[in-house]
Amino acid sequence: MSAHQNDLQAGPQPLLQGESGAAYSFLDVALTHNWIGGATGNWEVATNWDTGLVPDGDDTAIIPGVPAASVTVGADADVGVLVLGAGSDVDVASPNTLTITGGASNTASTVSGTLDVLDGADLTVQAPIDVISGGTLRVRGTAGFQDQVDILGQFSVTATGAVDVSDDLRMFGPDGDLIVTGQLVMAGPELFLQGQNTVTIDGTWRWSSATNQDVLLASPFSSVISATGTIEKAGAGTLNIPFGVDLDLDPGSVIDIQGGAFNVFTDGIWDGGASQITIQAATGTTMTWGGSQTLTGSIQGTGGTAPGRVTMSGTKTWGTPSSVANSLAFAKASASLDPANYMLDAEGVTFAGESFGIGADAVPGFLEISGASATQFNVPVTTITTQGTLATTGGAAGGAFNGSIGTAMINLGTVIAQAQVFGNGNQTFTNQGTVQFENAGGFISVNPTWVSSASSVLDVNAALVDMQAGHTELGLVQVSPAGRIALSNANTFAAGSV
Repeated sequence: MSAHQNDLQAGPQPLLQGESGAAYSFLDVALTHNWIGGATGNWEVATNWDTGLVPDGDDTAIIPGVPAASVTVGADADVGVLVLGAGSDVDVASPNTLTITGGASNTASTVSGTLDVLDGADLTVQAPIDVISGGTLRVRGTAGFQDQVDILGQFSVTATGAVDVSDDLRMFGPDGDLIVTGQLVMAGPELFLQGQNTVTIDGTWRWSSATNQDVLLASPFSSVISATGTIEKAGAGTLNIPFGVDLDLDPGSVIDIQGGAFNVFTDGIWDGGASQITIQAATGTTMTWGGSQTLTGSIQGTGGTAPGRVTMSGTKTWGTPSSVANSLAFAKASASLDPANYMLDAEGVTFAGESFGIGADAVPGFLEISGASATQFNVPVTTITTQGTLATTGGAAGGAFNGSIGTAMINLGTVIAQAQVFGNGNQTFTNQGTVQFENAGGFISVNPTWVSSASSVLDVNAALVDMQAGHTELGLVQVSPAGRIALSNANTFAAGSV
């Protein structure tokens, strides 16, 4: 029942009867209220509206931009439709709630000014809402959106804010910006980006649907998602970020995969800086890490004793590190080749740019190179340093260390080689750790120039290993009954090494 009712016309079921015998009924009437409260005033004061009544959940409230007004919601309030003009603002004060219902027709509200939900206050939106170019929706308290949200201006969730979006969030034009310093929960099916939109995640951006969710794009394809905070993937569905929007990760950022699958097919800059970028993947989850990124600093992966699976593809170009050395340091539970024990798998990756490490001092890490396409190391200045475990398990071409002249690999940890091709003649491989050749009954062509230290181990367990290039062996060589070594070039073995 409306808060304001008007006896406007005769009705078939009389509630009151006048002296003349005419019957009247009270009818709910959706009213339009225009603000006349001056430059400042409170929403809940009836004399601030031209109707002399406070708007309710069926009504439209219009606060024009000229003359500008600053309106405070000082008590719980309902309104059907809010029309907020450019230059004016509505502040929802603590501990109050403003509920926008959409009225009987589920009409969209429009925000051309500033709608500000203050710390401790709440905004509940049950209908579509459009933030027009130049407008701002700022949430310092809590807000829930149960219908589509269109952003042509700025949508800001501050450090104290918490927002739930249950339907699509759509952003349009060069002024459509989303800034999350608090928490934004996306339960709807999509984030739609059209134009030069900017999404800045300094807090937590949580994707929570049990079904698939997508970032969808329309021309022009020049939007950027930038994170120093956390991108959370929860629920059993799949989240897809496509090519056409850059995903930039800054120092301290986290990708946290708690359920389902997270697919990244976009380009971007991933800069661990003085800190690191962390990818967390729970047991049973997957991440496809495609696209072309420039990587700098430390990128670490964690996932407990049975981590999720991160599959890398595309081109990864290492930049010049600042204070933290370039490295991929992804969790492993053991050195076995059971995929349940480690996170990171490279399938047809092209590594380029500066030197980098597989593993780091504090996090040994584990990288598998698999798939039918060879993984490439393609820039002469590149040095790949293994401090953890590197495994090559691909087919005839897959798993190969194909590189440009001058590319060097230094093994300080463990290399497990099962692929049929190990490196090429353009490379130098320095073994200061352990290399295990384990292609049972198969053939492994070892092509780089091979140099080992006195503390190294070359272990041929079950394969015919053909050393194609020069081989200087100062360490221990162990050949099991099922293993053989063929020497096809100049080879030097230290006394007692075999």
